[in-house]
Amino acid sequence: MMSASQILPGIVKKRLTGNQRKKYRSNQASMLGITGSELLFLRRAKIEQWQIEKSSFIYAKLESRRRIAKQVNIHKSKSEVPEVNKYNVFEESSTGLEVHTDERGTIADVFFGTNINHVAIIVSRAGAIRGNHYHLETIQSILITKGTLEYWYATLDNPTASKMVIAKVGDVVTSGNSEIHTMRMLEDTEFIAFTQGKRGGSDYESDTYRVSSLLD
Repeated sequence: MMSASQILPGIVKKRLTGNQRKKYRSNQASMLGITGSELLFLRRAKIEQWQIEKSSFIYAKLESRRRIAKQVNIHKSKSEVPEVNKYNVFEESSTGLEVHTDERGTIADVFFGTNINHVAIIVSRAGAIRGNHYHLETIQSILITKGTLEYWYATLDNPTASKMVIAKVGDVVTSGNSEIHTMRMLEDTEFIAFTQGKRGGSDYESDTYRVSSLLD
């Protein structure tokens, strides 16, 4: 049977005996001006230092990955559930809309400088559920004129992270692109829907994509 040195000539080194290793170490120590025991101690210390540095590097790398993952999760949590655009036409707000009141009553701006393509009046009984869909090219705003409703909303990429606001008389709630929305009437409710984009007439369902209710 051929030996390892015959199979792999020039690659496999002959294994040193204990005495040979001791002699080799002693020669190296003499060249450095130290004893063999001191050289062995230095080698072990160097190996331990290398192991410490390796562990520190691995720990730092893991910590860096954790920080990055945490930052990504924080960013995702903020972007996945944005605050809905909601204001009340009878209250002062940062929208720039005006409210004028005198002894005759009140005139309140609902929109200003907005291109509205379609307007509809929607009447619902208490407990009715509407919505359960989203739009890709359409922006829809509703103005509550009677009653109260729950407005549930979520992003398309994470429908399980939904939020809800209560909309009462005078509130305007706007559904942005790719926002899933579901409305539950808490009492007999009426609202006016204003649409920028495809929603009325023959376009009623052309940009409407049905999904499971956010209440499920």
